[in-house]
Amino acid sequence: MFGIILALAASAGASLAQTQTCTLKEFGSLDMTFLPDGNVSVPIGIGGKLRNMIVDLSDNSSSITPKLANELGLRPISRWPFAQFFIYFHDAVVDTVVLPEVQVANISTKNVGVWLLPDPNEGSALPPNVDGAIGSILLGRFDLDFDFANKKLNLFSRDHCAGSSVVYWADSAAAVPFVEYWDGALAVDMQLDGKPVEVGLTTIERDNTMMLSTMKKLFGIDVNSPGLTVAARDQDGEPTAYRYPLKSLAMPGISIANPEIDILAPQAVEIAQGPGRNVPSQHAHALKFWLRTGDMQMGLAELRKFHLFVAFHERMIYLTLADAHK
Repeated sequence: MFGIILALAASAGASLAQTQTCTLKEFGSLDMTFLPDGNVSVPIGIGGKLRNMIVDLSDNSSSITPKLANELGLRPISRWPFAQFFIYFHDAVVDTVVLPEVQVANISTKNVGVWLLPDPNEGSALPPNVDGAIGSILLGRFDLDFDFANKKLNLFSRDHCAGSSVVYWADSAAAVPFVEYWDGALAVDMQLDGKPVEVGLTTIERDNTMMLSTMKKLFGIDVNSPGLTVAARDQDGEPTAYRYPLKSLAMPGISIANPEIDILAPQAVEIAQGPGRNVPSQHAHALKFWLRTGDMQMGLAELRKFHLFVAFHERMIYLTLADAHK
């Protein structure tokens, strides 16, 4: 049985007792919609209308659909020679367009370059009734308050006092430092069954994921190890993901018992980089993280169990259980 424990010890969490009074400045609050495929979307102003855009915390890029580009009269302006290495929503993306204006809450940005996703008839895996995705270049100008219990993404000024004064919703919280990659992805240090791992945080991948090669490096686990079971197969019946019984995924102040992690097989990477790109959709975006240094990804199904405040200037994430309150 999958379980989670949140320990808010004084030495590990962040006490809210402050000698300095600091006021958070809120720019806006966006309603979050949980989509059937596990993603979460928010309304973003594009072309004078609110568009349903998936929140992508693991990438600085944003994207729109061909339907929206056609509606706005936009045409592709560039074609990347390296695009075969860029996997986005299960697609190899090559074209870009420039949006005249994007409005996030009450902040407007002009001339925003975004990726143009493939036509749905060509196999795009973007969910229905979604106009694209918004990444950290646009979202990262704010501190991000993910209130999953109330389905709100609250946007705050990054200019505030350092420390747990940002935790307005609870009496105490765990404080976890993070690193930010060149492409906007966030990662934290954790312990998986006592082994140190760097964990990327993603709001676009539902499940926790790790490469099989990482499992072998950490624990000596390979396809012949007892306890390793097949979790997913490709269209030819070949395994693309496995599961293995693990006991804990932890950091100071937080312990996740019996974490469920999809362990991706080497052939999953080969399929994703090939012409067919027929990796099961629940694993497609995780493979982009494999190109970086991190050991695993924590998906949205896990993150939704928390209330997270991402403070970018501090490089700190403050978190409690999702339903915590004063």
